Amino acid sequence: MSISGSERFAGVEDEFRVTDSDGRGVLIDELIRCSERFFFNEAVHVPIVRGDLQREHGSGRIWTWYGGTLYHDYDAAGSLVEATTPLVLLSDGVDTLVNRVLVQRAQLLELCGHCHITGVSTHLNLTLDSSFAGDDLCRFEVPVPSDEFVSVPAQKLGADIALLATHTVSPILALFLFNRNPRKGALYRPRKNRRMELCLPYVTEPDQMRAGFAFWFATVDYFTGMIKADLSRHRYWQARYQSPEYFRVLLPRLPVVIRDVTYQRPNYVLGYQISSSQEANVMEKGSQAVIGTDQGEMTVKELGKTYVQLLSRDILRLGGAGVLSLINDYLSGHRTLMVDLEGVPRFFNISAGFVETVTGKTARVFLGEHRVAEPATIHLRFLESPCRLLNAYSRRLPMRLTRNLGTRLDWNHITLEVIEEEEYTVIQHLLEVPLSEVPDYLRVEDYCGTPYVFLAEIQRWTKAVNTVPNPRAIFAYGTLMSPEQNERRFGAAITEVRRGHAYGEAYDFGDFPVMIDDPAGAIVPGVVIALSNFEETAGQFDVYEGSNDPNPVFIRVIREVMTENLHRVPVWIYVGNRNNRYVASRLAKARRLTALWKKHGFRVREESEPSTR
Repeated sequence: MSISGSERFAGVEDEFRVTDSDGRGVLIDELIRCSERFFFNEAVHVPIVRGDLQREHGSGRIWTWYGGTLYHDYDAAGSLVEATTPLVLLSDGVDTLVNRVLVQRAQLLELCGHCHITGVSTHLNLTLDSSFAGDDLCRFEVPVPSDEFVSVPAQKLGADIALLATHTVSPILALFLFNRNPRKGALYRPRKNRRMELCLPYVTEPDQMRAGFAFWFATVDYFTGMIKADLSRHRYWQARYQSPEYFRVLLPRLPVVIRDVTYQRPNYVLGYQISSSQEANVMEKGSQAVIGTDQGEMTVKELGKTYVQLLSRDILRLGGAGVLSLINDYLSGHRTLMVDLEGVPRFFNISAGFVETVTGKTARVFLGEHRVAEPATIHLRFLESPCRLLNAYSRRLPMRLTRNLGTRLDWNHITLEVIEEEEYTVIQHLLEVPLSEVPDYLRVEDYCGTPYVFLAEIQRWTKAVNTVPNPRAIFAYGTLMSPEQNERRFGAAITEVRRGHAYGEAYDFGDFPVMIDDPAGAIVPGVVIALSNFEETAGQFDVYEGSNDPNPVFIRVIREVMTENLHRVPVWIYVGNRNNRYVASRLAKARRLTALWKKHGFRVREESEPSTR
């Protein structure tokens, strides 16, 4: 059953404990802050400061479109590091994904030096083929049990696939991907962004990753195909599909169905976790475990052979003949599975010996042979320079021209915003540049002689144009709040000063505050300063704030603020740039402000310092 719709992606997140020689959690905050998002090219690690690309609800975990991510946390057992691979096109095959996992583990080994690193869990992520009849099957929701002992809404396609899997193939996945007595079993989690996550014990053996990953991807595609084929036969398919028990319509069409499936409430926000008796059976008896089914009792290997035969076409498409042969070797006993080995520890160490065993090379040599994928290189270019001044203030039109990276990175294109400032209007151009056309865009950005030529050339990527009045006013919440000093230092012709507040989070960096933009955040008090000579004064403010730099501390944007008379008005605000390394490092230590910042006054900036407020 072929994949339809846009390209799909897969990625793996590994969780590790990092401890010192005495078993204490290692304080690696500084290390992680410098490497929260890093790529590996042929020579060095390239640190990229974290951006808010996709925050999970209530945790701060980041799912990265391209490029590896590290997330650092602490719990009762010490330091926990979650490392996520760059996403891989599903059409590139399972072997590419497994290779990314090995690269990631070698990176972590190089990153953490002499620390003790043990694997905790492995999470396999896959985007779903959810396009059907001009609709998105993932937009429908179904209640899913959560650790709060309530049901929470989750995207339905992933939920149905999870329910079908727990009634059919879950023991086979345990056979391929578990080891003896792991700390936890499998959890099926339908997530946002058409994503399906399979949470597993830590998986060490690369060949079993290839077998298990290919089997799971083929299962997901087969079940998706079943759902689409069934719905296509019904005119009012939406009413049929929305039933919480819809998956039971499909179970009789599968060759073998497991009896007496029960669920536990998982210790996650949402997900399906099968009864521990099935997985415990496989973990205890390995490939000789007996599973009760509607066809009678059969060993897990016999169950596996039945479903591998059913899914063979999809396995071939996703993994090739080599992976299908590998799976059959495991099921026939020609290869030994980890779940059949006695004395396998619950945790697995990452060491130089591990990398050499699975790759045949030292970690440094192995990493030196792997370049970052082209999409990651493209995103790296924009993450290093998310804001670019294309034309500084002048008396010509446009009076100022800037290009900003969008608030999120997409899988298929780069979203950019070009701001064209004129005396009384601001024109916002929203661009979507396909990854394949980014080199063409960069040539336009780098070599167009005048702003007019640039604006004409970008029309092919422009998706929307919005014209708004130029506010000709600045919202100040830090050192620019003093009208007297603005007039004396910048020659500001101030026509009005009003109290008000913006929306976000402000942090005290010592000599100046930094506001992080968040429309749903707290309030940040300050003053609205209207200017009659806005162009001249704003140009000097931009230099003072450093917002003309390639990756500035502050970015000037238009936002609505609430004035003291409860009117919402648009103004310019200098907000902190979270992609700036200085800002990201200081945010982790800075005190969040809950009142008006008091330390007025200017300070001469040293050449080596970032711009200050």
